[in-house]
Amino acid sequence: MERKSGFLKTKEGLIFFVGCILFVGIIILFSFFQLIGIKLLEKILPMIALDILAGRGASICMGLGAGMSHTLVAFISILINTIWLFIFYPLFVYYHQKVIKIKIIGNFFKSIRKMAERNQAKVERYGILGLGIFVWVPFTMTGSLVGAIIGYLIGMRTRVILMVVFFSMVLSAFSWSFGFDYIFRFARKVGTIAPGAVVVIIIGMILFFHWRKIRAKKNRHIKSLSPKKNKKR
Repeated sequence: MERKSGFLKTKEGLIFFVGCILFVGIIILFSFFQLIGIKLLEKILPMIALDILAGRGASICMGLGAGMSHTLVAFISILINTIWLFIFYPLFVYYHQKVIKIKIIGNFFKSIRKMAERNQAKVERYGILGLGIFVWVPFTMTGSLVGAIIGYLIGMRTRVILMVVFFSMVLSAFSWSFGFDYIFRFARKVGTIAPGAVVVIIIGMILFFHWRKIRAKKNRHIKSLSPKKNKKR
């Protein structure tokens, strides 16, 4: 059954509109900073890239390693994840049956949904608390978008999903940025090279964990195809 109202007239459309306003506002703000000589983009762009590729933990480590304060790093992490959540979650909810037919966007939403479905049972068992803890963990597969989609799949209301995900995201950003900053300050007492080494080790561990997840996923996919091949023979 097709929806009669247009996307922008729905609650999903309103969330998407807010996300777009935030995105444009952040671009204008940081462009202004560049003009007046405050060089933040060079530090923020790697954070954004790592947040997408390896999750919030790696992104926070990169920001701290670049010399930003833990408060600024947490604030930027919250902005990145809020924009990510507000733009893509409403598109998934409203259009996912249509966008999965578009090759590039469809593959993105399929992978996000598969991640959500793999963790759905764990979160559903503990309800709101489970969703909050899931989002708090700073990895790609436990990000705000995946958490929100899990909430949607288990039947939570959009308002509840956004409140729980946003609160957990804020708590995660500040707790991990303060925690990693404490480790870096301790490392500085050891030597000048130590903080950089800590950044590399933490990011390396997160990327390794992420790689193992991808490898396990590929192995499951190969095993699921092998019986079909045997039947054909």
